[in-house]
Amino acid sequence: MTEPPSRPCPRLPARILADLAAGVRFYSRLPLPPLSAADDPAAPPSMPRIGWSVPLAGGLIALPAAAVLVAATAPGLPPLLAACLALITELLVTGCFHEDGLADTFDGLGGGWTRERKLEIMRDSRIGSYGSAAMIMSLVTRAGALGALIGFAGPLGAAGAFVAGRGVTRLAALGVMTMVPAARGDGMAAAGVPSRADLLPGLPIAVALTLALVAPAFGAALSLAGLALVAAAMVLMARVCLKQIGGQTGDILGATQQIAEIAFLLTLATAAGAKP
Repeated sequence: MTEPPSRPCPRLPARILADLAAGVRFYSRLPLPPLSAADDPAAPPSMPRIGWSVPLAGGLIALPAAAVLVAATAPGLPPLLAACLALITELLVTGCFHEDGLADTFDGLGGGWTRERKLEIMRDSRIGSYGSAAMIMSLVTRAGALGALIGFAGPLGAAGAFVAGRGVTRLAALGVMTMVPAARGDGMAAAGVPSRADLLPGLPIAVALTLALVAPAFGAALSLAGLALVAAAMVLMARVCLKQIGGQTGDILGATQQIAEIAFLLTLATAAGAKP
């Protein structure tokens, strides 16, 4: 009996494009056609496979919102309104992917008394008081921070910070997966749990993205401080979810991204507050 011919291994550029495209499709509603011979839009994502590309994919997804932010300031709209329009665009592009996780996390951790009840609430598609308040405050805080960044660094500087922040904070969310076990076997766990080695190539990409897009307007020291606060948010969420529910879920990862992004933007906003 003859063995079937082995499938040729895709070349590195084709594999890179495929991983990047898979990340964009997973985190957004953008309809991407196949980008290479190794890219299968119908294939389920594998986080161990595509984890390294998450900072780049997150940045690419944020480009439409960044373009709206820049365009909205051209006719003279106030910075806060331009920031709101950018966030609305991002919500449309991502389908409120991370915001939904933030709301479910706060509902579950705030409304449940036992591990089982917390997980049950987080699985419920309805949003309660804790979740509603968390989502509103996340949007208000990010809009206010972006408005401050526009006032300090101009629309291009703020757009660069937004793009970098959306990329690096998604990597931080995946980092929680490497620090604590899955609380249940479905959801994000079904896409595979990446190891620290899987995500390690994404770390220099995240740093380079931040230094390239943020440091010219805010300085290298403040840019690295923003990354340090992102890492702190990641560690904090890992400790909280381990204590509260014994592991992480997709909702926890979404909440981690939101909290890390707020920490990143607020760090940069201190430059606006210190401006004479």
